[in-house]
Amino acid sequence: MSESTDFPENFEGEQKKVRRRRKNTDDLFFVSMEAYEVIEKQVRSSGNTGRIYLPTDWIGQRVKVVRVTPIDRKENKK
Repeated sequence: MSESTDFPENFEGEQKKVRRRRKNTDDLFFVSMEAYEVIEKQVRSSGNTGRIYLPTDWIGQRVKVVRVTPIDRKENKK
């Protein structure tokens, strides 16, 4: 898997490679990766965590999960 440093001209977020989970996840950043398939889903509640269902032929495969919408901090505090 190769990583690209080419960013869209209109991209206004942080422009650097991210190799591990960042502490401040409120800032927008650009991700570029090679992949075989993309599925967009909404995370559902499951006990004390979130869950997404993926196709059974993905079992045992490496996947990456990317959050594409900001978290509303006010909404999540109960």
